[in-house]
Amino acid sequence: MKSVAKKNWELSGATFSKLLEALSEDREEAGTKYLQLCRSLLRYFEVRGISGAEAAVDEVVNRLARKLESGVRLKNVNTYARGIARMLTLELRKSPEQKTSNEIPAVSVSPVEEGHTDHSQELFCLNKCLKEIPAEKKEIIVGYYKGVRKVKIKTERLWLKK
Repeated sequence: MKSVAKKNWELSGATFSKLLEALSEDREEAGTKYLQLCRSLLRYFEVRGISGAEAAVDEVVNRLARKLESGVRLKNVNTYARGIARMLTLELRKSPEQKTSNEIPAVSVSPVEEGHTDHSQELFCLNKCLKEIPAEKKEIIVGYYKGVRKVKIKTERLWLKK
Protein backbone atom coordinates (compact mmCIF):
# COMPACT_ATOMS: atom_id res chain seq x y z
CA MET A 1 0.00 0.00 0.00
CA LYS A 2 2.93 2.35 0.59
CA SER A 3 3.76 2.37 -3.10
CA VAL A 4 0.58 4.24 -4.04
CA ALA A 5 0.05 6.39 -0.96
CA LYS A 6 0.82 10.08 -1.35
CA LYS A 7 3.78 11.02 0.83
CA ASN A 8 3.82 13.77 3.44
CA TRP A 9 0.06 14.16 3.66
CA GLU A 10 -2.13 13.26 6.60
CA LEU A 11 -5.83 13.67 7.14
CA SER A 12 -6.38 16.57 9.52
CA GLY A 13 -9.41 17.22 11.68
CA ALA A 14 -10.44 20.18 9.54
CA THR A 15 -10.15 18.18 6.34
CA PHE A 16 -12.11 15.30 7.85
CA SER A 17 -14.82 17.82 8.82
CA LYS A 18 -15.01 18.98 5.19
CA LEU A 19 -15.43 15.38 4.13
CA LEU A 20 -18.27 14.88 6.61
CA GLU A 21 -19.91 18.14 5.47
CA ALA A 22 -19.76 16.92 1.87
CA LEU A 23 -21.61 13.76 2.92
CA SER A 24 -24.36 15.61 4.83
CA GLU A 25 -25.05 18.88 6.58
CA ASP A 26 -26.33 16.95 9.62
CA ARG A 27 -23.24 15.76 11.53
CA GLU A 28 -24.93 12.59 12.82
CA GLU A 29 -26.16 11.63 9.36
CA ALA A 30 -22.73 12.46 7.91
CA GLY A 31 -21.12 10.05 10.38
CA THR A 32 -23.53 7.30 9.37
CA LYS A 33 -22.91 7.97 5.68
CA TYR A 34 -19.15 7.95 6.28
CA LEU A 35 -19.34 4.51 7.91
CA GLN A 36 -21.54 3.22 5.08
CA LEU A 37 -19.06 4.55 2.54
CA CYS A 38 -16.15 2.85 4.29
CA ARG A 39 -18.03 -0.47 4.51
CA SER A 40 -18.94 -0.23 0.85
CA LEU A 41 -15.34 0.50 -0.13
CA LEU A 42 -14.08 -2.35 2.05
CA ARG A 43 -16.43 -4.79 0.31
CA TYR A 44 -15.34 -3.37 -3.05
CA PHE A 45 -11.68 -4.13 -2.37
CA GLU A 46 -12.31 -7.49 -0.71
CA VAL A 47 -14.42 -8.73 -3.62
CA ARG A 48 -11.61 -7.80 -5.98
CA GLY A 49 -9.08 -9.73 -3.91
CA ILE A 50 -7.03 -6.72 -2.87
CA SER A 51 -4.78 -7.58 0.05
CA GLY A 52 -4.74 -4.83 2.63
CA ALA A 53 -8.30 -3.76 1.85
CA GLU A 54 -8.48 -1.61 5.01
CA ALA A 55 -5.40 0.36 3.96
CA ALA A 56 -6.91 0.79 0.49
CA VAL A 57 -10.08 2.23 2.06
CA ASP A 58 -7.96 4.66 4.07
CA GLU A 59 -6.16 5.72 0.90
CA VAL A 60 -9.46 6.35 -0.91
CA VAL A 61 -10.69 8.44 2.03
CA ASN A 62 -7.41 10.40 2.04
CA ARG A 63 -7.58 11.10 -1.69
CA LEU A 64 -11.22 12.11 -1.42
CA ALA A 65 -10.48 14.41 1.52
CA ARG A 66 -7.54 15.98 -0.34
CA LYS A 67 -9.81 16.70 -3.29
CA LEU A 68 -12.37 18.36 -1.02
CA GLU A 69 -9.63 20.27 0.80
CA SER A 70 -8.55 21.79 -2.52
CA GLY A 71 -11.97 23.44 -2.76
CA VAL A 72 -13.65 21.13 -5.26
CA ARG A 73 -17.38 20.65 -4.72
CA LEU A 74 -18.63 17.19 -5.62
CA LYS A 75 -22.19 16.40 -6.68
CA ASN A 76 -22.01 12.83 -5.43
CA VAL A 77 -19.26 12.00 -2.96
CA ASN A 78 -20.00 8.25 -3.03
CA THR A 79 -19.72 8.05 -6.81
CA TYR A 80 -16.48 10.00 -6.75
CA ALA A 81 -15.09 7.73 -4.01
CA ARG A 82 -16.02 4.68 -6.07
CA GLY A 83 -14.10 6.14 -9.00
CA ILE A 84 -11.06 6.66 -6.78
CA ALA A 85 -11.40 3.05 -5.58
CA ARG A 86 -11.53 1.81 -9.16
CA MET A 87 -8.37 3.71 -10.10
CA LEU A 88 -6.62 2.63 -6.90
CA THR A 89 -7.47 -1.00 -7.68
CA LEU A 90 -5.75 -0.63 -11.04
CA GLU A 91 -2.70 0.89 -9.34
CA LEU A 92 -2.58 -1.84 -6.73
CA ARG A 93 -2.89 -4.64 -9.23
CA LYS A 94 0.27 -3.34 -10.92
CA SER A 95 2.21 -3.37 -7.65
CA PRO A 96 4.32 -6.45 -6.89
CA GLU A 97 3.02 -6.61 -3.30
CA GLN A 98 -0.46 -7.54 -4.47
CA LYS A 99 -1.14 -11.23 -4.48
CA THR A 100 -4.52 -11.43 -6.13
CA SER A 101 -5.84 -14.72 -7.37
CA ASN A 102 -9.04 -15.78 -9.03
CA GLU A 103 -8.28 -19.41 -8.33
CA ILE A 104 -10.44 -21.41 -5.98
CA PRO A 105 -8.32 -22.71 -3.12
CA ALA A 106 -7.77 -26.45 -3.05
CA VAL A 107 -9.73 -28.45 -0.51
CA SER A 108 -7.30 -30.07 1.89
CA VAL A 109 -9.56 -32.91 3.04
CA SER A 110 -11.66 -35.08 0.78
CA PRO A 111 -15.24 -35.52 2.00
CA VAL A 112 -15.15 -39.14 0.90
CA GLU A 113 -12.34 -41.57 1.60
CA GLU A 114 -10.38 -42.68 -1.45
CA GLY A 115 -11.42 -46.09 -2.67
CA HIS A 116 -14.83 -45.62 -1.05
CA THR A 117 -17.42 -47.42 -3.17
CA ASP A 118 -20.53 -47.35 -0.96
CA HIS A 119 -22.36 -44.18 -1.99
CA SER A 120 -25.53 -44.86 -0.01
CA GLN A 121 -24.79 -42.10 2.54
CA GLU A 122 -24.10 -39.56 -0.19
CA LEU A 123 -27.26 -40.54 -2.06
CA PHE A 124 -29.28 -40.33 1.14
CA CYS A 125 -28.00 -36.80 1.79
CA LEU A 126 -28.55 -35.74 -1.81
CA ASN A 127 -32.12 -37.03 -1.84
CA LYS A 128 -32.83 -35.37 1.50
CA CYS A 129 -31.58 -32.03 0.17
CA LEU A 130 -33.50 -32.39 -3.10
CA LYS A 131 -36.74 -32.94 -1.15
CA GLU A 132 -36.25 -29.62 0.64
CA ILE A 133 -36.04 -27.42 -2.46
CA PRO A 134 -38.85 -26.35 -4.82
CA ALA A 135 -39.63 -28.73 -7.70
CA GLU A 136 -38.59 -26.16 -10.32
CA LYS A 137 -35.11 -25.76 -8.83
CA LYS A 138 -34.84 -29.51 -8.26
CA GLU A 139 -35.54 -30.12 -11.94
CA ILE A 140 -32.76 -27.73 -12.95
CA ILE A 141 -30.22 -29.33 -10.60
CA VAL A 142 -31.06 -32.90 -11.58
CA GLY A 143 -31.09 -31.94 -15.26
CA TYR A 144 -27.70 -30.31 -14.90
CA TYR A 145 -26.07 -33.48 -13.64
CA LYS A 146 -27.86 -35.72 -16.15
CA GLY A 147 -27.14 -33.53 -19.18
CA VAL A 148 -24.26 -33.37 -21.57
CA ARG A 149 -22.02 -30.30 -21.81
CA LYS A 150 -24.29 -28.35 -24.18
CA VAL A 151 -27.32 -29.01 -22.01
CA LYS A 152 -25.34 -28.04 -18.89
CA ILE A 153 -24.45 -24.68 -20.39
CA LYS A 154 -28.06 -24.04 -21.34
CA THR A 155 -29.14 -25.12 -17.86
CA GLU A 156 -26.63 -22.73 -16.26
CA ARG A 157 -28.09 -19.87 -18.26
CA LEU A 158 -31.61 -20.81 -17.13
CA TRP A 159 -30.37 -21.06 -13.56
CA LEU A 160 -28.81 -17.59 -13.72
CA LYS A 161 -32.06 -16.09 -15.03
CA LYS A 162 -33.96 -17.37 -11.99
